[in-house]
Amino acid sequence: MGIPLATLEATHQAHYEAATKQEKDPDGGSYPAYPSGKSWDTASGKTGSGKKFFHNVIPGSAVKTEQFFVAIITPVIHYCMGGLEIDEVGAVLDTKGKVIRGLYAAGEIAGGVHGNNRLGGNSLLDCVVFGRVTGIAACKYMLGADMKPVNLADISGGGLSGEVKGSKLAGGSYEDNLNETSAKGVEKSAGGGKSAASGAKSYTLAEVATHNKKGDCWVVLNGRVLNVSSFLSEHPGGELAILTFAGKDATEEFDMIHPPDVVGKYAPNAIIGVVGDGSAAAATGDAPSGGQVAAAPAASAGGHKPRNWAKSAENRKKRMEGEGKIGGWLGAICYMVLGFMKEIIFTIFGQKKISS
Repeated sequence: MGIPLATLEATHQAHYEAATKQEKDPDGGSYPAYPSGKSWDTASGKTGSGKKFFHNVIPGSAVKTEQFFVAIITPVIHYCMGGLEIDEVGAVLDTKGKVIRGLYAAGEIAGGVHGNNRLGGNSLLDCVVFGRVTGIAACKYMLGADMKPVNLADISGGGLSGEVKGSKLAGGSYEDNLNETSAKGVEKSAGGGKSAASGAKSYTLAEVATHNKKGDCWVVLNGRVLNVSSFLSEHPGGELAILTFAGKDATEEFDMIHPPDVVGKYAPNAIIGVVGDGSAAAATGDAPSGGQVAAAPAASAGGHKPRNWAKSAENRKKRMEGEGKIGGWLGAICYMVLGFMKEIIFTIFGQKKISS
């Protein structure tokens, strides 16, 4: 986890003491609890989100002998908070709270693990933890005394190295996909002159760091510099997931959840250069200072043409300028009614017929 053991022990001890006080005096805490009531939870109570119910708390002295599952949390789209109710080992419960023998669940199908809501990104840790816990419980149910602990790395013949691989449709190795994407991203400069990947415009990390806000957002991925200002609103994971790393090197976090060909497939025109000493591009064409390299979208190994985001900002501006002709509250009502009518018409007439 990269933190001192003493820090983790102190944090757990603080929650342990809060849980003890909460048990003795549930409504006499010094801090507001979430969503209501009073809490003794000093750690988070000062923020107005103090814990009132404590589960599986341990004293700080027990931390060093416990096993912990750790994940890097970043904001992502929420999953449904509903789902099957499970117990501490992933066994599914019926409507009366009784275990349904032989039925286990883990991940996004299981709701209520974090209450009515949770931090964005916690589903990743949720899936990993209960994937392991529930898997063990299911094996014990099926195999009983015959179950033996195994190491996946051992039985896979060394295949589980933790190395990030490309998607199945991409073809080639991680390095092949990465190099191919880099070459295509800087193949054609905005001025029309061609340059090799090695002759791309280079930017220092200090220069990248100055582009760190919405509307002017650059990130570094595997040595490439990307201007993602126009791509923010199109990102499936939301703008904040990218803005968190605005002006920074996001390679480590990016590679954990994306295949190496994803930039070339969905945002090839975002690549404006590479990380270097800031010198001008070599060979036949320099990319304009701060400009965006316009790469020609290439077909993926799967045969389909990736989406070209080059016109995204321009088209969005035209759409926005086309609205707002009627001002004030009357205009707001008109456009609201128009929006409802469009949705109704598209729903009725814009859907394909489905037959069984």
